[in-house]
Amino acid sequence: MQSKWRFSFRAKLILLILLFSVIPLTGIAVFVDITVQDRYQKTLADFYDKNVELHHEMLTNYLESNKSWIKSITAQDLFLTEVEKYTRGEKVSENRIFASLTSLKRENPFVESIYIIDTTGEIITSTVLNEKGSNIQANNVVFDPEDRSPKYLKIHSNPEGTRVISLTTPFIKKSNSKILGFLVVDINTSAIKSLVEGNLYTSQSIANSKPTELTENYVIDENGNVLTNLSQATKTPLTQTQPYISCKQNQPQKTSYWKNYADIDVYGTYECNQFDDLKLVFVTEQTVKQAFKPITDLRYTIFSITIIVSALLTFVIFKISRSFTMPIKDLKKGAQEYGKGNFDYSIDIHTNDELEDLGHSFSEMASKLNNLIIDLHSRDDSLNTVNGELQNEKETIAAERNKLQVVISGITDAVIALNLNRQIIMFNKAAQDLTGFTEEQALGKPINKILRFVDNKTELSLNDYCPVREDTYEGVIFSKENLHMLCSNNKNAYVKIITGKIREGASVNLACILTIHDMGKEKQFEDMKLDFVSMAAHELRTPITSIRGYASVLQEEIGEVKTDVAAEWTTLLGRISISAEQLLTLVENLLNITKIEKGILSLSLKDHKWKDAIMEVVEVFKDRAKSKSLNLIVQEIPVDLVAYVDLFRVNEVLSNLISNAINYTPNGGTIIVDAKISEDGKWIETSITDNGQGIPKESQGHLFEKFFRVSGPLEQGSKGNGLGLYISKSIVEMHNGKIWVESDQGMGAKFTFTIPKSDSLLE
Repeated sequence: MQSKWRFSFRAKLILLILLFSVIPLTGIAVFVDITVQDRYQKTLADFYDKNVELHHEMLTNYLESNKSWIKSITAQDLFLTEVEKYTRGEKVSENRIFASLTSLKRENPFVESIYIIDTTGEIITSTVLNEKGSNIQANNVVFDPEDRSPKYLKIHSNPEGTRVISLTTPFIKKSNSKILGFLVVDINTSAIKSLVEGNLYTSQSIANSKPTELTENYVIDENGNVLTNLSQATKTPLTQTQPYISCKQNQPQKTSYWKNYADIDVYGTYECNQFDDLKLVFVTEQTVKQAFKPITDLRYTIFSITIIVSALLTFVIFKISRSFTMPIKDLKKGAQEYGKGNFDYSIDIHTNDELEDLGHSFSEMASKLNNLIIDLHSRDDSLNTVNGELQNEKETIAAERNKLQVVISGITDAVIALNLNRQIIMFNKAAQDLTGFTEEQALGKPINKILRFVDNKTELSLNDYCPVREDTYEGVIFSKENLHMLCSNNKNAYVKIITGKIREGASVNLACILTIHDMGKEKQFEDMKLDFVSMAAHELRTPITSIRGYASVLQEEIGEVKTDVAAEWTTLLGRISISAEQLLTLVENLLNITKIEKGILSLSLKDHKWKDAIMEVVEVFKDRAKSKSLNLIVQEIPVDLVAYVDLFRVNEVLSNLISNAINYTPNGGTIIVDAKISEDGKWIETSITDNGQGIPKESQGHLFEKFFRVSGPLEQGSKGNGLGLYISKSIVEMHNGKIWVESDQGMGAKFTFTIPKSDSLLE
């Protein structure tokens, strides 16, 4: 179907050239404009910042020098002596003080007046006549009689109406550092004006040029009053401008746009500063029009150049395009003839360029097409033969696929295949029986929408049991048993998952194949086994307890008889007691294991001083260690170290590790018990280190498994049952801690476990 909008080749060529020349040129111009403007604006902001910083630094130096000056005055013996006289009620040499103060005033042209006052604010003397005896606070001077250092007060007006800054400092008695009175100096705010105006970056001031075209530098006090040259243009406090409002709101220095006192858009920098009670705003600003005039001029220049270049390109392209259109018409005519089947038509173009070559190519193409059509007719029979062979191969592949489906459907374990999007693409009969979903319900669904797998209360993610891998690995990539499978139809089961991957999986959209084995019967059998062990252990506890009791009674009775036979019986009864104790320990361990496996072993968590707990357990093993001539050492442990644990259970862990260290350390060895806070401050790390035989590297990975005992010399050193470390690991993990071993064979072993630290401090 022909388009409604039709354009000539010439129009398209012009449009194409415009797209690839004028538009990029315009884009470059815009980019240059933006880049230059950004750099210019940054340079301008830096200029403003330096201007503000310069004025702030100058004023800071001036104010600090005034503090040093006024402090040096109060240190003069003349004034200290006269003020001390006044405090004692003696007569003061007023003429002498007045003359000295007047001399000091002449030293600083910006000093309006100087006062000496007592601690209540009453004027002792001053350079202002007729103010003796009055209170300094009547002159709007509010000071703190407890200040012991020079301090600037807020700007205010003196009795003559002059805006001044009061600077106070105390007279301090040298013998006892008592404040005798204060020296108050009123400094004319014109000092700030002189400082700023004398160091302007611009060569003109606001008095002889339009304020809307200059870079203006001025200072505002706490009430918005302008203290510098800008006051010639406005007498109104600048309380509605952004610099004043921002500083009132305790905002930091900023470079931005705002409206100035004349409601003109300006660009500049302001900085808020406070000198004691004196709050000032330093401002440098310039009208936006004047500030960015160089950028505006540059933008007009770039725009003009772009328009001129675009017009020239359009004219040149229009002229050149005409040389293309006529040969194209001849090519069009030839194409129409070839379309009618007239392959003898010849295209005659004489332009001495690629269009002429294109015309010759068209003619050659027509000749070859004619020959090709003849050849295609001869090959038609060969294609029919190949098609028949492909059909036979297709039927063979279909038969193999059906055979594979029959084999998979007969497997008793559930088999689920997932594509790269983790959607189900195969769901055998066993999977339907296990999950309760039909094949139609499962196919095409993401597996996590119908099945979820939980490992010890933690749900596995898709990347856990079916990661998408692009390598050429082939085989098992995940295996886990005792998983809780949760189906969206509320049908649950305990299963084992084995995930496999084939090498060509990525090319055939196959992520992985899950084989799910139903462990329900095994789980039921395991529960029966645990119930039997628990019942048998409970039944054994009573006779074992009786045997221990009877043996203890007989030991006491026979112990009173002093014969060789009695001694022999005492030895036998001791062995019976030891055997009964070992058997009871085995029974208790079996009971603990059944509770751990069933998840019913509970904890009673409380705060306990960990050093006391360790010392209590170590005390129990001192005799055993002494019998083997072992050095059982407890390192220095902080007394305020508090653990949040079930003390009875954790003592089992500590006892088990110390007992093992004693068993496997040769006579004369050393066992060290230590405890410290972990690096993150949340755990207590407790370690038991011995210098015994050590543990082989190949056995360390199985050390905390049920009934595992190291073969070789270590197995001969003790007759344990391989349950202690498994129980210890379970108790530590119930406290959310960890337990591990560090050992080299023949170099001893170090067992370390972590328990939660409490933030409480026990008395």
